[in-house]
Amino acid sequence: MVVAPRSFLVTLALGATLIAAPAAHAVVWGLKSLAPSTGAASSAPTALFSFNEDGTGLATSGNVTVAGVAVDADGLAISQTNNLFAYALSPNGSQLLSLDSGTAVGTAIGSALSGREIRGAAFDTSGQLFALDALNDDVLLIDTTTGAVLSVISLAVAGFDIATGADLAFRADGTAVLVEGGAFYLLNLATSSVTPLFTETVIEVGTATPFYAGIAFSANAALDDLFAYEVNGTDDIYLYPAIDSGFSRSLLLAASCPSTRFDPPRFSVPLPGARTTGCRHCVWCGGDYAQDGLR
Repeated sequence: MVVAPRSFLVTLALGATLIAAPAAHAVVWGLKSLAPSTGAASSAPTALFSFNEDGTGLATSGNVTVAGVAVDADGLAISQTNNLFAYALSPNGSQLLSLDSGTAVGTAIGSALSGREIRGAAFDTSGQLFALDALNDDVLLIDTTTGAVLSVISLAVAGFDIATGADLAFRADGTAVLVEGGAFYLLNLATSSVTPLFTETVIEVGTATPFYAGIAFSANAALDDLFAYEVNGTDDIYLYPAIDSGFSRSLLLAASCPSTRFDPPRFSVPLPGARTTGCRHCVWCGGDYAQDGLR
């Protein structure tokens, strides 16, 4: 998922009205892909959605398309200039896309990465794009103008297996955090080391084990406030405030199957194609968060 800052009200620039002006919120962007009954981890269509970092304003831009065709997308990221990027996934590999935030129309950048399955991506504080390859357990440094791989950092060397539900986010201080299922890790790109931070054990809907498919930090929130997207239950979005002092989550947004919630939904707006009756687990899965490079 992606966090982008909202524009300040004009009155904030007038000086005398600074005290009376409300605080600005960031916009958080995400992807939700259809969960097939068997086989692949996800499939088309993939909805591009957004909400404010305070949990309000849930909206969708539409399904991600390339040349008019709906695609399975993951690896969402936003640049320091607020441009959205993602990867279209296919059996042949992963294709870098630039995404129109208003229409979800994707434009291919360069050639597809053959034999790569990009399941998470984020820009660091220097504006570099890093992508998680779940097929080969690599972290890739990507050229955003050509889509080419500039360097490869192998996590397999450290014995770490990147799952299809993994994601990556950078804090404003440059710290890289990786999530895989219910487990959070510190990722040291210089040493290719992965250090456990925390594993969520609070049960989701029914007896569902927590599985986070996306995480994000916001430049507008505290340095250690973490957004997390859970997809094994009913696709809820949580906030972990002040993780430097411990991991304790609070529900921020009940995202997509409101009529099947065991907890009271904050919103009643299902994403396109979401099944709202007759299911305990949602038909949508495979979300992805990313954080913005604006500091």
